[in-house]
Amino acid sequence: MEHNQSDRRFVRIRDPIVSQIRDIVLRLQHLNRVQSPIINRMRQDLAWQFPEVAMTSLNAPLFWGWLAGERKSQRYDKKLINSSGLGLESEVIHSAKAICVLQRRERALEVLMRNLMKDLRFLKYRKVFAQFGFGERTEALILSQIYPLENYFDADGKPEVRVAIGRESGKPTKRHLSRRRFQKALGVAPSREDSGDKKKSKKAGSSLIKMALW
Repeated sequence: MEHNQSDRRFVRIRDPIVSQIRDIVLRLQHLNRVQSPIINRMRQDLAWQFPEVAMTSLNAPLFWGWLAGERKSQRYDKKLINSSGLGLESEVIHSAKAICVLQRRERALEVLMRNLMKDLRFLKYRKVFAQFGFGERTEALILSQIYPLENYFDADGKPEVRVAIGRESGKPTKRHLSRRRFQKALGVAPSREDSGDKKKSKKAGSSLIKMALW
């Protein structure tokens, strides 16, 4: 085994709590993707059934609960009576019920994620995240990708830097390997793609992190 002494050549086993956090983040992203087409279809229907509320935000649980028949609201009752639309149909109501179920699952997962993120080992990471104003889901996603930072260092626990001869310059060049591995984990490490006479670069690494940071 040529690389049996190199831990980096094998699949890294994540910390159990970090694995749970990552699983929750992925499930939350899935729930978002599931809701999007339902909401888009509902908004098209509401545009002629109840246009005054067609663009209501997903962050309005009272509205979606009222539309699903699960919550009462005199405000929306009055709006519906005075609406210029043609009236609600059963398909919209069923879709609203589906949204309520998905949102309840989201809230339950967020509570679990929030409790897991309280682990004292993550405190110094979260202090840095706070400086950038990251939301809870973004914090959790990044943490699940980069924890612990020691994985990016050399055997002595220091940033790994090697000196190599540059392919084009022919001069000694420092290669910051720890930083490059960290950048790749965040989806921002540059990589070369050469094809014939064409030379171009792109950002390698996790697409999930790239989307979250974007």
